[in-house]
Amino acid sequence: MAKAELILGGSDEPLSLVWWEPGRAPPDESRVRIKGQVKEFNGETQIHVNETVVDRTTAVENPLAAIAAFYLGCIEAEAAASLRFKEGEKGHIELHDTASPLHESLYFPKNSQYKQWFHAREKNIGEPLIAGWPIIVGPDPDTGKGALVSTPLLVAEVELCESNGKWCIQHLGVGADLNPFALDLLDLDRETRDEIIVAVESSVEVEESNSSAARSNAILQALQEEGIEGLDELNPVALSILRNTKGIHNSGVVMTAASTAGSVRSLIDDLEELANYPELLSGGPAAVLLGKAPASEVPLPAPHPTIALSSLRQDQAVHSAMTNVFTVVTGPPGTGKSQVLLNVVSAAVAKGETVLIASKNNRAVDVVVDRLRSASPNAFIVRAGSAGKRNEVADYITSALAANGRNVDSADAHRIWASVEKRLEKIYEDLRERGQFEAELKAQENKLETTISRLPSGFRTDVVITELDEALNDAHQSLNTFGKFLCFFGRKRRHRERLEKARLALGRVGDILGADHADLEECLSSVAD
Repeated sequence: MAKAELILGGSDEPLSLVWWEPGRAPPDESRVRIKGQVKEFNGETQIHVNETVVDRTTAVENPLAAIAAFYLGCIEAEAAASLRFKEGEKGHIELHDTASPLHESLYFPKNSQYKQWFHAREKNIGEPLIAGWPIIVGPDPDTGKGALVSTPLLVAEVELCESNGKWCIQHLGVGADLNPFALDLLDLDRETRDEIIVAVESSVEVEESNSSAARSNAILQALQEEGIEGLDELNPVALSILRNTKGIHNSGVVMTAASTAGSVRSLIDDLEELANYPELLSGGPAAVLLGKAPASEVPLPAPHPTIALSSLRQDQAVHSAMTNVFTVVTGPPGTGKSQVLLNVVSAAVAKGETVLIASKNNRAVDVVVDRLRSASPNAFIVRAGSAGKRNEVADYITSALAANGRNVDSADAHRIWASVEKRLEKIYEDLRERGQFEAELKAQENKLETTISRLPSGFRTDVVITELDEALNDAHQSLNTFGKFLCFFGRKRRHRERLEKARLALGRVGDILGADHADLEECLSSVAD
């Protein structure tokens, strides 16, 4: 729980604001708008906040909050663009002379003008379909150049099916939702838009609606109460042709979209929470990526129960995934990244953990799921994602609940694995020792490269070590003689002799290394005179 105090004008008594979920509380000293219920608790008047909108016009100082806010903006922009369409584009069909697709299922004869579009949808299995009504037309907010774009004000996820020789568009889920990005085309600022969204989401009538038609009407009523004009002229049972002019049009649309309004709204709520409460990210991958938490060392490989053949480096990646909070595995196609994923899933399940595989690329997830099912036909892997997968999810869960579990003795399985692990331990111990030697060798190589880089230009490094060692030994001895006391008589001659001996010894070192004799002569400059 998080609390704050609100000082109302004309009152000396502060009013307590309460967020039951700390992640929904705004950062300190931020400007916010809130909505909630006034309640009495232990003799104190409180506002229990259920909606918080943070003013993000100022720079975000916390880097974790900044990256969450950045992704929040990306998701909103991507979602908004995916629900817009332009006149003449092929990703949608405009509906007129029919009822609103949000109020009832629609049927189209197979010889209709939409034949090509429907055939394309049948081939794109799993493609999200959105039905919408009414349509708002306005200047494209992304370009700001006055070009007009269209987007539905209310949207619902639908599916395409066949019934009595006709194509049919049927609803999925609860029915209509407000498309918040449609409000951008009505020249509303961000603050007003967010206030309207909060008003619709907190409407009791919208929440209690028991059909898509009732929900659509309740949302429109809430929008009218917030001052949106032109909605009272709409007629959901007699749509008209869409005109490419600014305003709200009594037309409908069925279109492809990257995602649904409901899922995007949930994702935006989560990112809003992370932006408000960046401490939630402080121990995860984002903190490592931003340098706020140290990256763990890549551990040496260790045995895990896996189901795909793997190399030493792949085993190392699996062990890292099982021990570190964040592991990155990279490589061009065909280098075994999918095998690593399979083995991580296997190792995690054997350890009693759960696994979620997520990707923006549906095909990447399908590859991993197909390989898991091939490797373990008796496993129940739930493949979620797009609307086309929902029936499959339900079928798999039903099958899993109804199936007679295989009679597996888990204790015996653990005993067998312990025996295998023991046999593998000596091999992995040798591999770890080899890995340590390789790491030490790499460190010495780096040290040698650093030392070589500091040598004067022209120095040779491809020398016979024993020869160089002997020459350096002679040079040290000849230089050490300068520390010995010279008798008074003949000292000049003996000084010249040891100078010449030192020059010869240093010259030999220079010849071996390819060094300039003049550079070595500097070693004797302090004693030559």
